[in-house]
Amino acid sequence: MDGKTKFIIRRSGVSFEYDIHIIREEANELFVARPLTWFTADRSRHISQTTTVTKPTLQQMMDELWDCGIRPSEGSGSAGALAAVQVHLSDMRKIAFKNLKMNWRDLK
Repeated sequence: MDGKTKFIIRRSGVSFEYDIHIIREEANELFVARPLTWFTADRSRHISQTTTVTKPTLQQMMDELWDCGIRPSEGSGSAGALAAVQVHLSDMRKIAFKNLKMNWRDLK
C-alpha cells in the first residue's frame, strides 16, 4: 500500500472502545476496508500479514491515536526523552554551580 492509505480513528459509542476505519484513495476512487474476520490459525504455519503500509501511513495512524488521547504505555520515546533531559539538567547544574563558585549543598 502507498501513502494514500489513511486510518480514521474515533471514540466509539461504547466506553473505552474506538472505531477504526481504513480508507484508500486511488485514481479518484475511494476504497474502504471491510470489517476484519477472525479465523483459527495453525500455530505451526506461517501467518500472512493483514496488510502492509508505509511509514508515513503508520505516522498518520499514530497521529490519529494521539488525537484520541492514546499514549505509549512505556515507549522509549517518552522515557528516553525524559532521561536525556535529566542528564542535560545535571550537566547544566554542574556548569552553573562551577561558574557561580557554589556548592549544591549551599542550597539546602
